[in-house]
Amino acid sequence: MTLIAFLRCIDGCVLISDRQASEWSGHSQEEKKTFVSEEKDFAIAGAGSGFDVVSIFSVLTHDVTVVGSNVVARLRQAIQDYCERSGPYSNPDVRVEALLIARQTEGLVPYEVRIHGSQFYINLISTIYRCCGIDAARIIAGYFLKKKKLDELPWEEATQYAIATMKEVGKEVNGVGRLEEFGFDITVMLENGAVYESENYRQDSADLQHSFRILSNFSSEFTRTHSPTEES
Repeated sequence: MTLIAFLRCIDGCVLISDRQASEWSGHSQEEKKTFVSEEKDFAIAGAGSGFDVVSIFSVLTHDVTVVGSNVVARLRQAIQDYCERSGPYSNPDVRVEALLIARQTEGLVPYEVRIHGSQFYINLISTIYRCCGIDAARIIAGYFLKKKKLDELPWEEATQYAIATMKEVGKEVNGVGRLEEFGFDITVMLENGAVYESENYRQDSADLQHSFRILSNFSSEFTRTHSPTEES
């Protein structure tokens, strides 16, 4: 597993994941875990074992008929189809967790996705942050995230706090990729329609050692991949 975090800031939502993929042999490699739709109206990040996450998430995000308003229904159907193809007794060792942000009529809506064996659910997230992945990583990340009023921060500062949190967890938990070794994937979706992305982010921009400190300006590391004026 891994560590993926969603958080809501004053002007939108942030989705951040590490990039370390670990095998049973102990070998680790970089792996893409975050996928953004062609229309830039939903983003999903997930990881796990015994289930081809990429084959479903990648296909959904490249299908232009799947948009923020119907992604939950289409994702539910895709997972159901996958489980049925695997037979009535799906691998009980399957364990996948994911976080989804979708732009819908009421604004940006976050969801938690869990797949255990042939059982799965997609539920709304009502809190200002949610983590999934290794248990120890979730606990440590949650400790730091709950200390900050994230929904009162602009996206730049909230994202730096998320980066600092991921850094700290990477130091403490085996299986969570460190910033300097594997980098992080970060997607920011704003309520005004703008989307910012940084794949394989490696800049040391913030620190949690004593009190939260911004170490450097990081805005240049993000690519604005969608603007409000581009919406149809």
